[in-house]
Amino acid sequence: MDTDCITATVVMIGKLVRQSILWAVLTCTCNMQAFAQHDRDIPIINPSLEGTPNIGVPPLPWFKIGKTPDIQPGIFEIKLPASDGKTYIGALTSRAWEEAFGQQLQTPMKAGKTYKVSLDLAYAPTYFFTPICYGSMIIYGSNSPTERGDILWKSGEYMHQNWQRYTATLRPQKDYAYLVFGPYYEKKCTDKVYTGALIDNISQQLAIVPEVTVTSTNACKGVANGTAKVNVQAGQPPYTYRWMPGNYTNAEEKHLRAGQYEVTVTSANGNSAVATVTIGEQEVKASVVTEASRCYGDEQNSILLSAAGGTPPYRYALGVAHPHFYDSPVFRRLPSGEYQAVVVDVVGCADTLRKIVLADPPPLEWVQANIKPTSCGESKDGRISLQVKGGVAPYEYMVTGNGAQWQSDPVLRQLGPGSYTYQVRDANGCLKQGNATITTPWKNCLVVIPTAFSPNGDGQNDLFRPKVYDDIRNYRMTVYNRWGVLVFQSNDPENGWDGTMKGSRLPAQTFVYVCTFDNRNNERQEMRGSLLLVH
Repeated sequence: MDTDCITATVVMIGKLVRQSILWAVLTCTCNMQAFAQHDRDIPIINPSLEGTPNIGVPPLPWFKIGKTPDIQPGIFEIKLPASDGKTYIGALTSRAWEEAFGQQLQTPMKAGKTYKVSLDLAYAPTYFFTPICYGSMIIYGSNSPTERGDILWKSGEYMHQNWQRYTATLRPQKDYAYLVFGPYYEKKCTDKVYTGALIDNISQQLAIVPEVTVTSTNACKGVANGTAKVNVQAGQPPYTYRWMPGNYTNAEEKHLRAGQYEVTVTSANGNSAVATVTIGEQEVKASVVTEASRCYGDEQNSILLSAAGGTPPYRYALGVAHPHFYDSPVFRRLPSGEYQAVVVDVVGCADTLRKIVLADPPPLEWVQANIKPTSCGESKDGRISLQVKGGVAPYEYMVTGNGAQWQSDPVLRQLGPGSYTYQVRDANGCLKQGNATITTPWKNCLVVIPTAFSPNGDGQNDLFRPKVYDDIRNYRMTVYNRWGVLVFQSNDPENGWDGTMKGSRLPAQTFVYVCTFDNRNNERQEMRGSLLLVH
């Protein structure tokens, strides 16, 4: 508002020199920027209702709506002194007679906003020489100087003949340019037709009530880290704040524990609004799944974290001393060992997992590798018999070379003289390698059958059996006495004859043997001859 206009208004209202001059001042063209904001207080002009006592006219700039209210005291024997200043308004109403008065607001009331206005009310048992049923007051919002408009507040019936202070809370559903006051008739009296009101000392403005919303974040379980922030969308700044419990005084409070809080916001015009907020308690629960390396020492262990509760999204870290957080919950290519992990939500609630153990499978190790030489230099009956531990069973084995294939049998067969590289592979595909050399005791391949033996228990030539320097199969040895009686037979060249028959020792004599077998080239061979048993 222009400074000169403010000064003139204050001077004219204070002195009340003449109502016509006051009205002229009020209608001067001023810069109304101070009141242009719809979330500011709206001034009420001449709230004390000062004027000259008179019948049927309200004091300026107030105007009548409907029938004629009066400037009191002194009219119709109303003698109650003013509660503020020198004069006030008296009005009547009935079903057929309605008196009201109003004022055009400098800034309209805005829909959806909340305003407060206070006023003094009293009841006159007799008015205009007529008994009055009860006192009442109603406030309207209107957009016409000739209409009451919409009801914004009712006082209810009252019977007190002295001034009492009322405060009305107005919540207009649409914009209103006029504020209207008057008594109302709602309950019919037995023998009285009118209700009425004496009104004085209206507050100097429609004081806008702060509109308060509170945003909050939950606290972590057992931690005072909840937050609450007040957002004020109306009212008269500056504001003061009072949080309970805690007696905090800031618009935003941090470090709050879980619980319910109430904040009272008071604007510069004295109006206040109360809001409650509940700070919840949330807890992040982390869990872990580990994936072990497939092979010992390859540093391919993995940790897979997950979380529930709290406020997503989550972030994840390994280690708690100086954690570096990531959006991904998966940590790969980790060596074996013991780990700690932290999961934190967007609020800062965290859960720590300790003693996450990553263990490689046990290393593949050779227990032994037994080498069997070939029977002779030209045969391929050498073997490598392997025994392994560690890794993850089952195992497969192979001798490297052209056309080699994995096998489940730990005995590598059909090997000729020479140097070999062999491997074992576990169920995870992990490999272990070794080397072996297969030798031969006899360069040339042959089978030699002795012509005599002496089973006397001296450890020398006690058994009759061939000396085999070949890779033979389908072996059969039979021995007959001189009368053609079978005294021994065997299909195993390692199983020799001890010179007995059915458990009885035979005397020294000559026998005949027949030996058949397939040699290394699968050629059928037969050897016959005589055998001398000596003691």
